[in-house]
Amino acid sequence: MIKKRLKISKKDKALLKYVFNQCKKYQEKYHYFGDDLCGLCAIASKALQQLMNSEGLHVEVVIGEVGTTDHCWVRSHRKVYDPTATQLGFGGPKVFSIKESHRYGYKQVRKFTTIQSVRKDFNDWPENQIPYKKTIKKFLSL
Repeated sequence: MIKKRLKISKKDKALLKYVFNQCKKYQEKYHYFGDDLCGLCAIASKALQQLMNSEGLHVEVVIGEVGTTDHCWVRSHRKVYDPTATQLGFGGPKVFSIKESHRYGYKQVRKFTTIQSVRKDFNDWPENQIPYKKTIKKFLSL
């Protein structure tokens, strides 16, 4: 059986790389997060979703688990985009097919609905990890 290679557009790659680089800048400036970007997944995922949606790509932020770790990532109908996959042991941001993401243990618990529902969606997360509108703006402006 020949394995099909997942196609990732140049635009998707550029946006993912941009958000990954913003994560590193944000971590360096605020120091709340580990060098592996642990704790930045919700903020980075919401920022990536905003950028992708502004480019006409319909994606949503997913709140879930990878193994026993709470995590956020971005999902389209065919792909998973993880700008902070470094916290899971990957060397950088990753894009997986939906099927491949399941093999790595990504399990969706719920979708992040609206910016207005942040408090409900992230009620058990530390305050500095919550993707408030002002936090996303600060993250993207570094």
